[in-house]
Amino acid sequence: MLQAKTTEESPKKTIRNVNYAVTTVQKTDMPKGGKGRTWYRYVIEGGYAPITGSRPGTQKQIKEYASLLAEELNARSGVGAPSSWAPRQKK
Repeated sequence: MLQAKTTEESPKKTIRNVNYAVTTVQKTDMPKGGKGRTWYRYVIEGGYAPITGSRPGTQKQIKEYASLLAEELNARSGVGAPSSWAPRQKK
């Protein structure tokens, strides 16, 4: 009788090389119902689609905020991190 050969494979890790970075910080109009004098719009690129947001403050404050956000996104998409779009594996 023939026996099937079985091998155990280690799960493959998805390696994504994503580098999010702030590409734009520009003055914008205050949104309806917003508070504060000066608003800035920021754009972070590096993933599938640009991430945009608006905040009140100085240009320096918004650059610092957006840079921190980009760093956090880079940390979340680090080596071995599964994609949120990947199908879930049944155990």
